[in-house]
Amino acid sequence: MRHPIGGYGCAAAPEVVVVHLVTSETSPGSWDTLRALVGQVGPGVCQTAVCIGPQSKHQATAANSVTVPAGLPLAWLRDRALRRVIDGLGPRSAGARTTVMHAWSAVAAKWCLPLVATNRPLVVEADPAADPRVYAAWSRSHTIALVCQGTATQRALAEAGVPPTRCALIRPIVVGQPPVTPSRRAAVRQQLSLSTEQVVATILPPASRRSGTFVAAWAGLLLEKVRPELRLIIPGACREVERVRRLVDSCGHSHVVRHAPPEMPLSDLLAASDLAVYLPSGNASLEGVAAAMLAGCPVVASAVAPIAELLTNGESAWLCAADDPEDAARSMLLAIENAGQSRRQAEVARMCAAEVFSASRSLGQYQQMYQNLAARRPAGAGLAAIALTAE
Repeated sequence: MRHPIGGYGCAAAPEVVVVHLVTSETSPGSWDTLRALVGQVGPGVCQTAVCIGPQSKHQATAANSVTVPAGLPLAWLRDRALRRVIDGLGPRSAGARTTVMHAWSAVAAKWCLPLVATNRPLVVEADPAADPRVYAAWSRSHTIALVCQGTATQRALAEAGVPPTRCALIRPIVVGQPPVTPSRRAAVRQQLSLSTEQVVATILPPASRRSGTFVAAWAGLLLEKVRPELRLIIPGACREVERVRRLVDSCGHSHVVRHAPPEMPLSDLLAASDLAVYLPSGNASLEGVAAAMLAGCPVVASAVAPIAELLTNGESAWLCAADDPEDAARSMLLAIENAGQSRRQAEVARMCAAEVFSASRSLGQYQQMYQNLAARRPAGAGLAAIALTAE
């Protein structure tokens, strides 16, 4: 059996079968990582994917896709349907010793929890913005491993009571950015009704209160008073984006904002931008800021722990206080008025991102983690050695 985004990655009988479980809540960045994983051919690990509920726009479509209906009225029916699918993809059909379930959203993880067993462990991509106490409760009663994007997430989970042996530090895989050519930049700007004279800042995803989307929009509206050529790009479509839209409309400044179509890739938005803005109030996803760094786009970000792991004020980014629209506006103004320094900082950030967000390293770490779980070893065993080797 093959899934539309990939199928079994080895011909011989594997030691472990990894079943990736996705839902419509799975982020675009997670889809990038998932496609890279399922497309990888490695010894002893075979991978496939299952979609719970309707397919999202990020998922390729095919007639033979594996889908579990999400609207089943009773929990035992839901568990039975998912168990039937996983068993069909697992050891009995592939000759493997262990099935590892890998949940790529909190909804997928909740579906999987009743099926967790010693020979069927669960891997969960820990949402940096989620309450770590939820993951701590899961870890006390289930055989699970938590993938952390950064050390700030690891610390938060440890403080909440998650044993360190349950955590694995694996950086997200960011799809390579195509080169920014004048023609590509002009084409994207034209599509978004942006002129060559305007200064464009993209507010990086994910759009949420914790990631500072509203604060970034507020800061942009303040900055527009002194730099009327400023325009803001807000990607995606969700409740927080609508909240920003109401703010902008109530101020009579709808002309300042461009709401990018949800299907437009972040790489295109960054190609059209002079600046990327990311203002989380605490622990938050690193996928958007990693994409901006790799694209060589100057970054304005809040000086919180996950950002400080990657960026240094005045060296690789312009950092500001969290939850402070005025300070963010000042940093954005500095970035615009000091274009030469912004370009130099962006190049430093790009080189840093190329090292930190190494796709080959992350893929190797995922493979090692799956083999660890199959052998009943701690999830993160040996991952640091792979990182050192990759460097």
